[in-house]
Amino acid sequence: MTSWRGVAALLLVAAVAGCGNAVDVGPGAGATALVVDDAGHLSVVTEVCRDEVDTIEIVRDREGLSETEDNPLVARYRSADPQTGRVTLSLDEPGPGWRPGTPTRLERGTGYIVTASGSGKDGKEAAPVYVSGDALSTMTPGGFYAGYEEDGSLTRHSDAEFRKLAERACAD
Repeated sequence: MTSWRGVAALLLVAAVAGCGNAVDVGPGAGATALVVDDAGHLSVVTEVCRDEVDTIEIVRDREGLSETEDNPLVARYRSADPQTGRVTLSLDEPGPGWRPGTPTRLERGTGYIVTASGSGKDGKEAAPVYVSGDALSTMTPGGFYAGYEEDGSLTRHSDAEFRKLAERACAD
C-alpha cells in the first residue's frame, strides 16, 4: 500500500509541476533579420508590429557550454527611446540613440543568437535569429536573412516576405 501512495504522490507532484510551467507568453513583438550592404556592413533589422523594442542583444550559441552555463554576451545595445516600425541597428556604426556606440564584429566559425526586445514590464521579444559564422559569409546585399535553424543557416527573404514573417510572428 505504501508504494501506491508514493507513486500517487509522485504523480501529483509531476502534474502540479507541469501546470506551473504552462505560461501563456502571447504573440511576439515582430521579427528580426540580418542584412548586409554593398560594402559588407552588417545590420540587425527588426520589423516591430506589436509593442516596441529598445534592446538588441547578441549572444554566442550553446557550442561547448554545459547545461548550467549562460550563453556568453557579445553585445547589448539599448536605445534611448523605444522603437516601433522598422528598426535598424548597424553593427559597424550603431548610430545616435543606441548605447554603447561601439561596433560589434561577428567572427566566422562562431554561432550567434540575435534578439530584439522591449525592456518594460510587459516587454515582448521579436522572433530571434540564430546564425552560424559560416552563414554570415554567404549573405548578399538586398536580402533580409532570418531563421532559427539548428545548423545556423539563414533563409533569404525579400522586403515583402520579411514584413509577412513579422506579421505572422505577431499573430501567433
